[in-house]
Amino acid sequence: MTNPRSTYSLIGVLAGFACVFPLLVKREKKMPSSSAEVLLQKAQQQMREAQAKNRERAVQAITQKNNLEALVDQTQKAVARLTERLETSSFEDGETRRNLLAERGKYEETLAQVQASLVTATATTEAVKTAMRREEERIRTMTAEALALKAQEKQAQIETAIAKSKMAMTTSLAADLFVQARERIKQTAAQRDVIVQIAKTVEVLDAAVEEARKAGDEPLRQRLAANRDALRESALNASLWKG
Repeated sequence: MTNPRSTYSLIGVLAGFACVFPLLVKREKKMPSSSAEVLLQKAQQQMREAQAKNRERAVQAITQKNNLEALVDQTQKAVARLTERLETSSFEDGETRRNLLAERGKYEETLAQVQASLVTATATTEAVKTAMRREEERIRTMTAEALALKAQEKQAQIETAIAKSKMAMTTSLAADLFVQARERIKQTAAQRDVIVQIAKTVEVLDAAVEEARKAGDEPLRQRLAANRDALRESALNASLWKG
């Protein structure tokens, strides 16, 4: 059975990155021009750290599976060796044969336990590999979005500078209103993109909560639910839903 803790380890990174967007909108006029880029760099650093930890977990899972495979092989050889000895040797008394039978029985019991563990370890390893591939794809997507956001921030800075220059060159009320309307439209479009991103993130967290519930992992379900609720609350506090 797949371990939900390994499968959903990247969900927290996704939610944390999404939380950056409300901060960018809410504090747009208060933050220095470089703050948005710093926040994006921190988010990317957190994603890289999470990816490194998950890779380490994957290596550990694969190593454990390989160790179990080696143990299964050793135990099978021991059972075969004892079976051959029982079948080909003649015993002067029954005690020696009984001891060999008892020894083989212990090896066979151990073999059954190790084989069952190997089946579980193999399934877990495959699940971890799948989760890693999905995580790497998400990180590539988020990295591309981060680069796009940086470019948009630079463009916004340039456009803001141009707008300020134009506003300084005219005293026309109509010109002022035009600039304000244009900036308001841009802000509305940015808020829409934020809302869409948060909605997608909430959907991912909802699915993760349900998977944790099905897996019977209540502590993980509560943590994921808390992250989801906190994300919704942060969006509301940032006034993203207001027109």
